[in-house]
Amino acid sequence: MAEGDKEKIARFRELFSEQLTEYGFSSLPVSSVSLSPDSYRPSSLEGMDLQFDLSASDLIRSIWAYRLSFLELARDKETNHLGLLVIDEPGQQEMASESFSALLQRASRAGAYGQQILLATSEEQSVVQHGVVA
Repeated sequence: MAEGDKEKIARFRELFSEQLTEYGFSSLPVSSVSLSPDSYRPSSLEGMDLQFDLSASDLIRSIWAYRLSFLELARDKETNHLGLLVIDEPGQQEMASESFSALLQRASRAGAYGQQILLATSEEQSVVQHGVVA
């Protein structure tokens, strides 16, 4: 594996862990969540299957973190990412307002890097506006 690839993977792990913490991930310690060396998908050092053993809200948090980490990685590393992310109904599973607000805050930075996020939600407009301005 090329040195540049190792740097990208290390940075992706940093971004992913940072976001799990920011979004309030709590099913297990963030430090025990890693990326599979084969598929680069989230896995647990404790043997948990992250697709089935997490709470519904933490599964959603991990999906947000995973996808947004790819977009953010493209800001400082050369990747093939298009700079576009589509998120449909991120507030599902009665997500805590702090988690949703953290996602909106993080997503709102994309435009400054020439990236775009299309986010479809059934949340009230005031909730979305508060999440971005807070």
